[in-house]
Amino acid sequence: MRLSLARTFRECIDRFRSASSGSAAVEFALVSLPFFMLLGGIIQWCFIIWAQTNLDFMVERAERNLFTGNFQTANTGVTDPTTLLANLKTVMCGSGTSAVATVFVCNNVKLNVSSASSFASSASATAYDPATKAISAKFEGYTCAKPGQIVVVTAVVSLSVFFAKLLPGLTGMADGSYLMRSTGVFRTEPYSSTSTGAC
Repeated sequence: MRLSLARTFRECIDRFRSASSGSAAVEFALVSLPFFMLLGGIIQWCFIIWAQTNLDFMVERAERNLFTGNFQTANTGVTDPTTLLANLKTVMCGSGTSAVATVFVCNNVKLNVSSASSFASSASATAYDPATKAISAKFEGYTCAKPGQIVVVTAVVSLSVFFAKLLPGLTGMADGSYLMRSTGVFRTEPYSSTSTGAC
């Protein structure tokens, strides 16, 4: 009796050692968490790269209009900075068939247009407020780009982060979003302006 129990126990151990059914499920369970974390991180970075490319393209559209003087000429007589920024944002975002497809709301983009005396002294406006962990209330502003003037255009927008827990160093905003920024520095063309223009 004792011999048969020992043999049965030994046989059970041998069967357990040689059993391979279900091993794939166990192995996948061990690697699934790191796999899905990596996959989530890749997807998040793809969205960020796409959104950053969109923001850069939008800023380029605004810069082109300011660079050639088209925007200033089209807004002759308009002196309110808020109205001018709204009009420039319309140029950036486009409308109808020329609208830029983005992963963020275009109207949420904040703009700052400033001038500089030289390229060496040009600097973009401070967009992030570390006290509130949000976009600075003093960030938005508009200085009209006169002919031949050095201009700095800065645009910022917050992008929602889907996998904030997986990428803790990525977010810096109070709401857990990622602050994207795009800046361009250029000298405007010597376009013709009048004394009644926006500049």
